Formats: sequence, C-alpha cells, structure tokens
Amino acid sequence: MPKQSSASLKRAIKKLSKRIKEHEEYIENPREVIMMANEKLIKEGIEYIIGRLLKNAQESIGEWDKDKSNLFYDGKALAYYEMLDIIKAELDIREQDLKEFGLDVNLEEKLLA
Repeated sequence: MPKQSSASLKRAIKKLSKRIKEHEEYIENPREVIMMANEKLIKEGIEYIIGRLLKNAQESIGEWDKDKSNLFYDGKALAYYEMLDIIKAELDIREQDLKEFGLDVNLEEKLLA
C-alpha cells in the first residue's frame, strides 16, 4: 500500500470536515432544511414558468404584428396578459420582489400596446 503524504491527508481531512459542516444543519434541523429546499425549488419553478409565459406572450404579439387581422393572436396575447397580471398581483400581495420574477414591468404597455 503506497504511503500518503501528510499534505494529502490534511487535504482529505479538511474536505471531510467541510462536508460534515455542510450536513450538520441538516442533521440538526432536517425539516427546516427540507422546507427551505422545497421553497427554493418552488420559487425557481415559478420563475421558469413566468419566463415561459413572457416569452410566449412576446411571440404571440410578434405574430399579431405580422397580421393584425388575425384576432387569434390578439386574443392569445390578451390571455397571456391576464395570466401574468394575476400572477403579478398574487406575488405583490405576498410582498415578493417582482424583479426577481421578471414582472417589474408594466404588463399593459408590454403586452397590450
């Protein structure tokens, strides 16, 4: 068996100590850690969904701009506006930072103008 240098052992011990510290909070408060992780996943999911809705709304507006007689795309943009407006209002009521969600904009100007 090859001999390990003391520097190598010190690095391994340091890494192991770091890993133990990372997990101490989980060991002491597993419910809190799991709840925080779930909240982060939920928030990231909401941010992703809002991003998709904004992108799709912009695409619908682009299609409507090409053919203003096509009321389907006008209605589609209005539907995206309604969804995003509801989400924005709900986040605002819950005192969430709208900028974090990409909703710190005037939706009427962006989607209905």
